[in-house]
Amino acid sequence: MKGKKLVVVSLACLAALWLVVPGLLLAQGDVSLEGLAERLQALTERVDAIEALWIDSEPLVMADGTCITGSDGGVQDATVLKYKTAFDEWPNTDNIRIFAVAHDPETGIVGLQYEALYNHEFVIEFWQGCEFLDSTNWWEGRYDDDPFRLPLEDGG
Repeated sequence: MKGKKLVVVSLACLAALWLVVPGLLLAQGDVSLEGLAERLQALTERVDAIEALWIDSEPLVMADGTCITGSDGGVQDATVLKYKTAFDEWPNTDNIRIFAVAHDPETGIVGLQYEALYNHEFVIEFWQGCEFLDSTNWWEGRYDDDPFRLPLEDGG
């Protein structure tokens, strides 16, 4: 989702401004500590507002206690960050679709395999009930023969 990318870029810009601008203003000698405190408060309020835009990584829990753990474009924050790590760009979450679902009856773990459309990039999120456990690293290619093995079992 473009909104997620905007949030991260905005946070980075605000952090840079927070570090650089006060020093420059102090060097000019025309800013008081009270003025800097006001600016810091304003910056903190902006950061809080931007953080509120970040998607919560919790599933949608219904009134009867059931939950929705996966949906097209509904990958978790950790999964989005792994995409950025793997491909050095933010995913367009509007183009991420559920590709396959598997359930391990012994552990109760559900694997939701997502595909980034048009790029054939894949990831699997692991859930136990309404709890997000982990996700694999993203990979390019086609369907994995054994995609639903919990990554923590093999250290990967």
